[in-house]
Formats: sequence, C-alpha cells, structure tokens
Amino acid sequence: MRLALVFAALGVGMLLPVQAAVNAALGRVTGYPLVAALTNFCVGMSIIVTLAVTTGQIRGVGALRTAPWWTFGGGLVGASVVLSGILVAPRLGSTVFFVLIIAGQLVAGLALDYFGAFGMPRVPLTAARVAGVVAVAVGVLLMRRG
Repeated sequence: MRLALVFAALGVGMLLPVQAAVNAALGRVTGYPLVAALTNFCVGMSIIVTLAVTTGQIRGVGALRTAPWWTFGGGLVGASVVLSGILVAPRLGSTVFFVLIIAGQLVAGLALDYFGAFGMPRVPLTAARVAGVVAVAVGVLLMRRG
C-alpha cells in the first residue's frame, strides 16, 4: 500500500508541470491570467463536487462551521500556485519553475516540521535535512545556468 502511495504522489507530481503548461496556454488564449486560473478552479470544483456528492462525502460540509479559520488557507495556497504557474512558468520554463517550487516547499517543510505547526509532528532540524535543501538550491542554480 505504501508503495502505491509513493507512485500516486509521483504521478501527481508529474502532472503539475502539465497543469502549469496548459494553464499558461489558456492564459495566452484568453489574454487574462486570472480568467485562466478561474477556469482551472471551476473545472476542478465541478469534479470535486461531483465526487463528493456521488460518494456521500458531501455530508461533511456541515463540519466546516467548526473548522479553525486558518484551515481555509489551503485555497489561497492553491490559487497562488496555479496563478504563479500561469505567470512564471512561461518565463522561466517548467523545470526551473518547479525546482523553485520544490525548493520553497522544502524550506517551508523544514520550518513546519521543526515547530510542529498546524498540528504536524515535530521533527528535529538535522544537518542531513538542511543538506538536502541546500542540494536542491544548488540544483536551482545549475538549472538556471543551463
């Protein structure tokens, strides 16, 4: 099961550059990056609503009233990723854009782990973990030079 999750995450990761490319193309077609992002989220919302209704998970909507305000921040993050992909990926290229995204994720992940933020388990900051982030940063520099 764990291996299946690894491959699922890898597959989704492989789709992210595709998403950036097709959203950027939609932005070029419309001439408006926000319209492209809006279209992206409308299509996604339609799919998620359909799945929630057909699986019965729509019943969980009522519990949203009790959710802390900050748990809704994921939507802001998602919108930022999609919009930045539309604006940045065509200028820097998909590879550099996503290496930068990954580098940012790793830096934020180190902080979230260290502080145990948002209910995450606390994970100590080690030299090996920092070296991994530095290796990605070096990769960013190498990608920009190539």
